[in-house]
Amino acid sequence: MQAIETKFLGPTNTRGSRVKATCWLKSITIEWDHSYNVEDNHKRAIDTLVMSLNYDRKDEGGMAWKVVAMGESVDGKGKTAIIDLA
Repeated sequence: MQAIETKFLGPTNTRGSRVKATCWLKSITIEWDHSYNVEDNHKRAIDTLVMSLNYDRKDEGGMAWKVVAMGESVDGKGKTAIIDLA
């Protein structure tokens, strides 16, 4: 199992809104997609991070994971998820 924390990053003068997903191995940042709701944007960031961590398992047909638990982060600016890699 792996814990992943996401955080909303507001827009700046040069960049739009983003979501950052972080685990103990690495982090990624994706652009905010206004066609999705808040929960789905954070889930997209989690999915993108998991895919980048498991790029070498694509040939094995691996790439299976499920979100075991998800809730608000302590600071209220994101989500915390526990995932189970199959």
